[in-house]
Amino acid sequence: MSTSAAKPWTQLVDLMIYAPAGLLTEARRRYPELVNAGREQVEGQVRLARVVGEFAIQRARRRLDRQLAEWKAAADMTAPEIPASSPSVSRPAISQAGDPASSAGMVASVAGPDEGTPESAVPPGYDAMTAAQILALLAPLTDEQLAAVADYETSHRGRRTVLGRVTQLRAGR
Repeated sequence: MSTSAAKPWTQLVDLMIYAPAGLLTEARRRYPELVNAGREQVEGQVRLARVVGEFAIQRARRRLDRQLAEWKAAADMTAPEIPASSPSVSRPAISQAGDPASSAGMVASVAGPDEGTPESAVPPGYDAMTAAQILALLAPLTDEQLAAVADYETSHRGRRTVLGRVTQLRAGR
């Protein structure tokens, strides 16, 4: 047999038989040392991941707190004060978005006795309300009241989100 033909065969025997045998022998002898090295490696990575995760959470929390403060400040600046003489609503409109009592206030305003103009069909402070605040108040309104809100919105700010929701609600009835 030539050495060139034996060399690949020898390499295969080394790889398949002698290397695993040597690895097992050495691993058995160095087991405690390998365990400690593996533990140090994994624990170091876990510590690093924990530090990075805590940093990311703290940063996200600060950003969220800052964003919430900005939104609250913007909401406080845009919240219209409803006159105390209004029979249906007595708090600022922004604090009522999503409050069932505010829907009743909008219904009372829309169904008021002076329904001659679109302006009389919307509650006081409507123009200062955001589209999200208005959307929260639309569900309990009747078709006529929704039509009045749509007419007013079309003739004033023309917000597509409000007009689209009014259309959805009227179509679903």
